[in-house]
Amino acid sequence: MATTKELINAGLCNLENLLGTEISKGCVAQMKAAKAIWAIAPGEAFTAGADFQTEKDRLIKASKLVILRGVNTFESGGSDDAIETLADDTQIVTNEGKYQFTATFTNGTYFNRALHSIKGFRNWNIIIVDGSGIWGTKTTLGGFTGFTTGMIQPGKLQVGTNSEGQKESLSFQFLDRPEFDQDYAYIVDSTARKQLGVTQINLEFVNVPKAGDVVLTVKATLAQDRSVAFTGVDFASFKTSPVNTTAGTDTVKEGTFVLTVPSVTAGADVTVKLFEALNSVIIGPDGDYYKSNLLKAKASA
Repeated sequence: MATTKELINAGLCNLENLLGTEISKGCVAQMKAAKAIWAIAPGEAFTAGADFQTEKDRLIKASKLVILRGVNTFESGGSDDAIETLADDTQIVTNEGKYQFTATFTNGTYFNRALHSIKGFRNWNIIIVDGSGIWGTKTTLGGFTGFTTGMIQPGKLQVGTNSEGQKESLSFQFLDRPEFDQDYAYIVDSTARKQLGVTQINLEFVNVPKAGDVVLTVKATLAQDRSVAFTGVDFASFKTSPVNTTAGTDTVKEGTFVLTVPSVTAGADVTVKLFEALNSVIIGPDGDYYKSNLLKAKASA
């Protein structure tokens, strides 16, 4: 290692940091307009040595990766670099502006509600997916993750008029400019824009649980459209408490699951949710991702 004496005032004009600028010898990587936005939880990443699709499944099922498909327009904003001009017309860059983007969708009112569930400051990092691949930044261990993001804020819902359709929007700002300018990571994947997100399922009791019940009757529908039944799974996709279900089907009526449980005790807090191997998100029979609300009721006497 270098001594303190060797480090003092060293490397102020380090030519090792100078990159080559000729780009004619290989393919040029250019970010295009986003087709989808992925939000990844801070501290999470696609592990360097792991299979990428396996990592994607892991993160989605752990609710650590949110997929926002269907970007219609993608606009760059943010502040310009701040430049001081001295009396002799010499200019000095005093502050580099941060990147800020706004994505617009036409996915509907429920999607606007979902956008509000991820808003906040520094609670998600952002990966940009264009038509050719995925843009993020490298971790210190060689993994792939999102750009460090501060503000994530949905815009006001643009209600449809006689001349324009309804639109939903999401704005976000990157806090660490060098991640974007220097430490970017690009994965070629022309199908990433098609990656499906998680479908929200609404669970409700058909009959409020009561003392002595040995079944829980639960109706499952799409949260976005309550007229569409959720089907194709069995009792193993549900977790119930105080004791977990041991059998059940929706064969009598699609989307209405009759779940076998031990005899319910009066006053017990009964809960039901979709569940898969320690994750709140399950993979359905069609390979899509699903999650549900946590259904709760206190058993009557």
